[in-house]
Amino acid sequence: MSSTAPVQTRRWRVDARGAGWRLSAFLQARLPKNISGKAIKRAVSSGACRINGRVERFTSRHLAGGDEVTYTSSPGFEASRRLAIGEAGVLYEDEALLLYDKPAGFSCEGHGRRPDLLSALNEWHRDRGGERLWLAHRLDRYTSGALLLVKRPELREPLKAAFRERRIEKTYDAIVDGVIAEEAFEIASHLIRVRGPQHHASSRWRSDPLGAGTGKEAITGFQVVARFANATHVEAYPRTGRTHQIRVHLSERGNPVVGDRVYGTNIRCKWPAGRQLLHARRLCFEHPHGGKRLEIEAPLPADFRAALSGLGL
Repeated sequence: MSSTAPVQTRRWRVDARGAGWRLSAFLQARLPKNISGKAIKRAVSSGACRINGRVERFTSRHLAGGDEVTYTSSPGFEASRRLAIGEAGVLYEDEALLLYDKPAGFSCEGHGRRPDLLSALNEWHRDRGGERLWLAHRLDRYTSGALLLVKRPELREPLKAAFRERRIEKTYDAIVDGVIAEEAFEIASHLIRVRGPQHHASSRWRSDPLGAGTGKEAITGFQVVARFANATHVEAYPRTGRTHQIRVHLSERGNPVVGDRVYGTNIRCKWPAGRQLLHARRLCFEHPHGGKRLEIEAPLPADFRAALSGLGL
């Protein structure tokens, strides 16, 4: 069972008292107090708010009397400073491993600036009599799904090697922009980091136009699950584990993940996703002790299911 909170859509009609208010102040006065102004701004900029039916991405907009404001909540962008961890998020556990259903909106590992999943899991695990946990891999901050951790440090490197050597099968679900005609396809490229101002490295990646060059090999297989009017539900099978590879591959073919604020530009699908609709649904691998075959699935979270339902109407 996922620990992600359900999506909720709220609607208001601006009356005379609200006329002239900035959108930021209007929303803060009406949303739960535990949602910060910065979280509201992130959600609005990602497309979570509509005014009179049109997406509004700027909280600085001044409202007029009679405006209809619609706001779709997103657990990922509205995440509070406190991360709730509990048994409901445990997908599998034994004396050596823990697989947890990561909620969107939290980094796997932090550096003190914001709450991170590993710190919260370690605190929760110690409270139940356990010792330290270690990550065997990572998921992007706004990606949800199955995350593998180890309870013994000597298991960390063998499992990391299994990921590198493609002995761990991974399946992701994504809702992407546009209607994909093919039933199945594969994308292979070499990824390089995009250089920002003054040639500093940024957090963005792209395929190397020179081919192999100095980039890192990235291979992803895709299978269409369902098509909608202006979006497609796909399964993604990353053969390699490069940073952002699914998101880059989909964006570069013209079908960015809906809600992706980094790689999604000029998205035609108007679904008000509060985060990139990418979910790590399945991990299949041999247990490092004894070789038992494990197949672990994380159910689709509420915001993903809501998007599938809304797009299918």
